[in-house]
Formats: sequence, structure tokens, C-alpha cells
Amino acid sequence: HHAEDNILVGSSPNPQTTNSYEISNLANQFQGLVMPSVPKGIEVKKTTTNLDDSCSIWYQLLRPELSSGLSVVYRFIRGDPMKRELGILRLPVKTSMCVQIKFVNKRSDGVVLRHVRILQRGGLGVNKIVLPSEISKLEKNQGALSIIGIDFGPSLSVSGNRISVKFDIKTGAETYSAEIKPPMGEVLRSSEFNGDFDRTISGLTGFQRSSFNFCGNGTGDQGWFSRIPSRVLKHVNLTQFETNDRRHLFAAKIPNTNLEVYVVLEKLKATIFCEHALVLNSMVGVLKKAINQ
Repeated sequence: HHAEDNILVGSSPNPQTTNSYEISNLANQFQGLVMPSVPKGIEVKKTTTNLDDSCSIWYQLLRPELSSGLSVVYRFIRGDPMKRELGILRLPVKTSMCVQIKFVNKRSDGVVLRHVRILQRGGLGVNKIVLPSEISKLEKNQGALSIIGIDFGPSLSVSGNRISVKFDIKTGAETYSAEIKPPMGEVLRSSEFNGDFDRTISGLTGFQRSSFNFCGNGTGDQGWFSRIPSRVLKHVNLTQFETNDRRHLFAAKIPNTNLEVYVVLEKLKATIFCEHALVLNSMVGVLKKAINQ
């Protein structure tokens, strides 16, 4: 079965528009799955953008053992692919988030799941949401990809518990409740910084910086330091400024503020610089988890 030829893409409510980025990289996520052919009227464009490089890790939304075999996972799309999708959905880039959802029928008894749809059922701080159209059926081991666009407007904030979206996911007569709470690392926006990095961070002192040490991988592997940025970027929406065998530099803009957070990774030491105390403290935990993955 050629999974990469037959991924069902249901990106936006308007069937004339669809994902404009490379989706064949998703084939690894669907190894061994049988895919329905792409429906008529939906065009899959091949571009050089590797979507996986612009996405977060996958998060679980519905576990198949708790929802009659329907597995639903999601990840945050960032960077240029996010801007493209939000353009199609007519949502503002500065305050919106773009989520890719993957539905898979993992029932062991071969029962077809019909009329799979996702509806908003409340949430916090949601200004506008664009949901995908219904998936008419998912046969055993079939998967489908959809896009959700969420504009949080002025509510988009790094303060916990300010933003969330609650959903009802329906298949046939069954309804399952789910919720997406964007983690702080995903709420950060692309950096708009264009000054002198070292001069800027040298001005952030005392309570505006925080450091922690981390271990090498202990095997004498010289390449592990060069692989840290890709691990970090899976967990935190940072913009990379410099990378070499001595240090990696990143920054991100804090939404609905004029502040940036700066990150310097040296061998065995990470330092975060930020005037926003909550972001400074939260980033320590987020980066430790990412580096130690």
C-alpha cells in the first residue's frame, strides 16, 4: 500500500482550498495504514517545505481504547506553513494558532467509523475558530488529516489557564469530549528581533536571566550538541539565530507584548534571558524536558 499517495486531506471547510505544503513526509506517521484516495476537488501540491520541520511533537486528543477505536492526535504547525494555512482560513498570524489533527480508525473488529466530525463546545479566550468539514467514513486502519485554525485575539497569552478550546468529537451516534490547552512553548510567536544578540542579552541581568546545567549524552558522541536544536524546536516555538559547535542562539516574541525571550545553549549550559518573569521561569522546565528527550 503506497501510503504517501493516498493520504486523505481535509484541510479547510472550503473544498477548493487545501494544504499547500509537502505532505508526503507524513507517510512515516501512517506506515502500514491503508489510505482512502484523495477526494475529487482537493489538490495536494508538492513543495519543498518539509512540514515536519515546522511542527511540534504530536499530542494525544482522544485515545482509541476510550473512544470506540477512534484515535485522534494533533500537533501545532508553525512558521511559513502556519502563515499559509492561516491565510487560507483568513485568520491573523499574530494572534492565531494552527493545529493539524490526525484521525485514525484503530478498531480491531473492522467496523467502519462514519460521519467523523469535530465541533467546538466552549473554551477560554477564543475569538474565532475555523473547523474542518466532516470525514464521511474511516475504514479499518484508515487515517485522515485536517486543519483547525484558532484566533485567540487579545487573549493570546503566556499566562497559564487563559486560553483553551473544548471540543465534541462525534462519530455516528457517539460523542467524545476533548480539550486543547496550548502549552506556553507553542504560544510564543516568531521572533521579530533584528539587533545585536550579544549586546542585547548583556543588558538583561539579575532576575532577567536564568541558567541551568545539563549533561552530555555520556557516550563521547561528538554530534549530540549539533542535534540539540532540532529537539528543542520540537517542544518550543523558537526562532534560531545562530548555530555552531560552540553555541546555539534562539529567540521568540511573547504574544501581545513587545518583549522577546532569548535562549543561549552552550555545551552543558543553557541560559534564558527575559524581562517577563513567568516566561523566564517556565522556559527552564520546558527546555530541560526538550534537551533530555
